[in-house]
Amino acid sequence: MNSLQLSIRFPDLFAQFLRFISLHGIELSKQVLKFAGLPALFASYLLTIPAKPLNESTIFVEAGFSLDGHIFQFAGILIFSLLSLILTIQTATVYTQYSIESMDAPSQESISQAMLETIPKTIGAFFLLCFAIVLGLFFCILPGIYIMSAGMLFFPLIQDPEISIFSGLKLSVKLIRNHALKPIAFILLILIITSIPSTALGFLSELPIPFLDAFMPRIILMLNSLISILTLGMISVFGVILHKELLKGTDFPSPIAPIK
Repeated sequence: MNSLQLSIRFPDLFAQFLRFISLHGIELSKQVLKFAGLPALFASYLLTIPAKPLNESTIFVEAGFSLDGHIFQFAGILIFSLLSLILTIQTATVYTQYSIESMDAPSQESISQAMLETIPKTIGAFFLLCFAIVLGLFFCILPGIYIMSAGMLFFPLIQDPEISIFSGLKLSVKLIRNHALKPIAFILLILIITSIPSTALGFLSELPIPFLDAFMPRIILMLNSLISILTLGMISVFGVILHKELLKGTDFPSPIAPIK
């Protein structure tokens, strides 16, 4: 790998992100909701089962959701939450890489095939990254944040069949060295933007809607879960764009890992 470091400005990266979203945002959102929406909704539904009545915003706490007698609900919430996160990252990464490489929207068959081929690596990478972040935060907050920032490059890198998850993590940490603040800045910015619809949904719980009053907290929680996975999808898109720009100054034959 060359030691060349390109000058990459955050405004330029964000402009690329906006251009990509303007062209592919609707279709990308459909794909994320298609693959990850159902597990996200199911996890949200399980989260609200013990709440009687459903009239508190902090359903999990107010319902007295203890582990006793709720082991299956806890397991379901954990499994489906993790599944929705992994599928969101995988879908957004595959879709974005394919779209940038081919200059066109990928077909459903291309997305499904690429996801089937690389989902085992994505699952392994997800848990490895979580472990590394927790370990970094345990010893010192800054290493954990640094690894979290490198994680945006991690998933695009491992789509290349020649890169293992361990070498991918090492390479992502190396590549992000002089650019660690850019992913953090984007995450903060996109969270501020997506907090607007989440806040608007919160006001709905105050509106008297016949036949829905008792279920409104559950509905709002489920809608917020969909907003969350779409937000994670946007973060993954930015990671692919940053990944593409960083690899332009390396010996890699292609600026992005090819989708076979």
